[in-house]
Amino acid sequence: MPILQNLNALSLGTRLNNMPGLVLPPAAAAAATAPPTPAVMPPTPSAQTSATAAATVPLIDAAHLGLLPQLPQAPVTTLARGAIAQLNAAAAGILAEAVRTITNQRLTGDTLMDYLERKVRIGEVLGNRAAQWSDTTKADFAGQSGAFQMMPDQLDTMDSIVSIAILNDRSLEADIRGENTKETTPDDLLKNRRIVWQSPPAGTVLSPPYIVVIAVEYQDAAAGESVVSSITDQLGDYQGFKLPKSVIQKL
Repeated sequence: MPILQNLNALSLGTRLNNMPGLVLPPAAAAAATAPPTPAVMPPTPSAQTSATAAATVPLIDAAHLGLLPQLPQAPVTTLARGAIAQLNAAAAGILAEAVRTITNQRLTGDTLMDYLERKVRIGEVLGNRAAQWSDTTKADFAGQSGAFQMMPDQLDTMDSIVSIAILNDRSLEADIRGENTKETTPDDLLKNRRIVWQSPPAGTVLSPPYIVVIAVEYQDAAAGESVVSSITDQLGDYQGFKLPKSVIQKL
């Protein structure tokens, strides 16, 4: 059953919010470092699975898609950090092959995620490493008539392509900022308010009795901007793609 339907042109956050019950594994949460531990966590993996996870730094564990009721607190933030970790761990040859494979399809950084959405089951691709994809999804991604014409054993290259798509998604910064900006409280509006509209307009001469109606807003954007910077400051430009600066040095 498809995880996502009719989601072209939506933000990465909206795409994730349309994956029912998507949860982050402990390894991905550790890679994120900053976000708090999600309230709902998948079962503890076996020792063999833990060793593999530590070596590969998975993006998001989709083993429990559809089984749990809610998303973690900041899925896009953790997804981006996981993508950076995956690319940093990849060999230079794998990274170069991933970029070459993308450019062979005449794709740019900001069109890559939309292209993947049209070609593959995006929930499964974002939710698992390539080694765990179904045979159908692997064929859709790398088959002769798939999104990218690749050898079926180029799993690390497939993972790197997905990571590049995440970091180049046009809505990434806005999604991260939104996830990490706290909700405004009534107390915030009273103590830290900014008037954004009033009636009658400022400068109007009034005679008592009178009523002035104002609209105020408050938003503590500092935390959200800090998280955005912690991710974007790690990125640089390489042939039109946003990649970790440490990865660019390898290429």
